[in-house]
Amino acid sequence: MTTLAEKAVSSLRDRLAGRLVTPEDSDDEQVRSLRNGAIDHRPALFARCASPEDVATALAFARGDGPDALRVIGDLVPRLPRDTGALMGVGLTAPPEPFVPEEHQGKLGHALIVAGFGTDEEHAEAVAPLADGVPTLFELRTPVPYTGLQCMLDASAPAGILSYDKGLTYSDLNDEVIGLLSEYVPRKTSPMSFCPTFHLGGAYTDPDEDATAFSGLREPMYVMSCSAMSPDPEVLTTDTAWARALWTELTPHAANIGGYVDFMVEIEEDRVRRSYGPEKYDRLARIKADRHRPARPRRP
Repeated sequence: MTTLAEKAVSSLRDRLAGRLVTPEDSDDEQVRSLRNGAIDHRPALFARCASPEDVATALAFARGDGPDALRVIGDLVPRLPRDTGALMGVGLTAPPEPFVPEEHQGKLGHALIVAGFGTDEEHAEAVAPLADGVPTLFELRTPVPYTGLQCMLDASAPAGILSYDKGLTYSDLNDEVIGLLSEYVPRKTSPMSFCPTFHLGGAYTDPDEDATAFSGLREPMYVMSCSAMSPDPEVLTTDTAWARALWTELTPHAANIGGYVDFMVEIEEDRVRRSYGPEKYDRLARIKADRHRPARPRRP
């Protein structure tokens, strides 16, 4: 084995009632031809499942370190310094960019961007717990100008791209949320589709709830969008259904299904009201109506 640890494979074999086929087995080519047909993706293992429990075990193994990575991130991000922010790229397909090693380009995983205004040493200390978590495929640490930070993700949504967003907020990355994300992420079709997730904390929690138009309770939370993107209309249709299904599954765990209005492609009246809260929504509607009310004509 060159890509999977012997210990992990042995543990999987012990937990299956069915049979685990590896490239070293004499019938590997026969099983491979039955499974792949004309297209061989060269999987490292085949699990010939004998029960529903085998299927669940094999799927959990295939997802690898993804759930553990989300748990590590969910523990780290809320404890970052106040002058440091984070964006989670949940279910991100590694792009063909120079900072991504060629062997990892196109791989599905989770990304974490951490940016702050401190020194190199302070940044290293802030992200140090990641080294004690799951192994990372690659990482990049570099100073970046503020203007560079503002536009660093522009290439992920180029002009003319087709997209669909449906967002919500939740208080923490609990096991139920992580389980659903781990289940749905491999189902996406477009490499551009993913779930951008922001953690709101620090200065966000300082103002009173009624002090600004933005709502969602002034307490630490995650704001996530189930985001489908593709230049191909058919692929977008497929991933729009994927995004809607994931959103629906996540709603029982949401703090607010209204979410961030910029993550709202379909303007649903009830969700817009939930985003602001009924009292604030009515107040903002009155202010907007007053500002745009036509002036009475004056008599000469």
